[in-house]
Amino acid sequence: MAPAALWEEIGGFCAIADRYLRLASCEEEEIEGARHRRLMADDGAEILELYADKGGATGYRYEIVESPLPVADYEATFAVAESGAGSTVTWSSRFTADGVTEAEAAGILGGICGNRAHGDPGALRAATGTGAARSRLAKRCGMHYLRSVACLG
Repeated sequence: MAPAALWEEIGGFCAIADRYLRLASCEEEEIEGARHRRLMADDGAEILELYADKGGATGYRYEIVESPLPVADYEATFAVAESGAGSTVTWSSRFTADGVTEAEAAGILGGICGNRAHGDPGALRAATGTGAARSRLAKRCGMHYLRSVACLG
């Protein structure tokens, strides 16, 4: 799948809630003139993130502003790039562990997202949003936290 077409499927700032079962909802809002998203986890935890900048035509960078998570200085990039006959989805983050080890913080972040990279293969939400196309994408590519995956069209 070409990067622009894939971005149409997964690139919305609140599309994160379509990819992870443990996120109950995502709502965009403007705070002091800046774009934010408010994530609600299925356990009631709330995370406020700032849309920091557009990372080209098919990417963006964001930062956690408020969160119960044991991390500080969290910033992440989500992007889609051309890769041979398809695309590569990259989701990377940097943070400082706060009150726990770095490995524990990474495990907690992975648990919130319910991702395959941290050993939860059933957590990927396969059929939401735009339906069949998103389901095909999920089955073909997965959405791995803190790693890249190749998506062939």
